[in-house]
Amino acid sequence: MKSFYITLILILLSLFVKSQNIFDSTHTEKYANYLFESKQYKLAISEYERLVFLSPSNDFAKLQLLRSYRKSEQYGNGIYKLGLFKESNN
Repeated sequence: MKSFYITLILILLSLFVKSQNIFDSTHTEKYANYLFESKQYKLAISEYERLVFLSPSNDFAKLQLLRSYRKSEQYGNGIYKLGLFKESNN
């Protein structure tokens, strides 16, 4: 009987709980910008990479990704990524 009430409570709670997709492009961009502004460039790179994947036409994300590579002194990775961006525009 006890497990019945627990199951019932869990089912009722699941009806009232709303889930958020924190990995969508809007949230990813906000978090990436926060990381960039707080000078956490290496972490920002991962978020901008995700943002470019989610929104390939987002030129601001591409620019910020390249800036993050430059600020974190990963020049080779930035040049490589710039080449990929250039190829995808052809």
